[in-house]
Amino acid sequence: MKEEAGLQKGNVYLMEIDKGFRSSNPGEQLECVAKLPLILQTVPLPIFINSAFLKLADLFRHSSSNAVRAHITSVIEKCGREYIPKVRSKAEFLSKLESVLHSNDPVARSLALRSLSCCAVIGQERVSCHH
Repeated sequence: MKEEAGLQKGNVYLMEIDKGFRSSNPGEQLECVAKLPLILQTVPLPIFINSAFLKLADLFRHSSSNAVRAHITSVIEKCGREYIPKVRSKAEFLSKLESVLHSNDPVARSLALRSLSCCAVIGQERVSCHH
């Protein structure tokens, strides 16, 4: 019963996060990124953590703003130790972050490297992560 309530709360939060991440306004995107650590503490279910981090990596890949990427990197650095090992779709998560390594923007590449360094525990076997 308690887990079911957590799933319902998690679904509401995921819809809220998705709406903010899809916004064309970087301010709304940053606001959702900033809320993520608190939301993860509220709903620490593995399925929710997996979905949230995949959405975060997707925003990292598609964002044209390095400010948004920097905030995502800080969230990954802040929450990574506790939540990254719980991500189930490790390959998909890492490939979304890795795709930014091929960018022409040196700031975006450095943010991608910082984010990947926090994911070393799940990416140690991936040769493409070794840079």
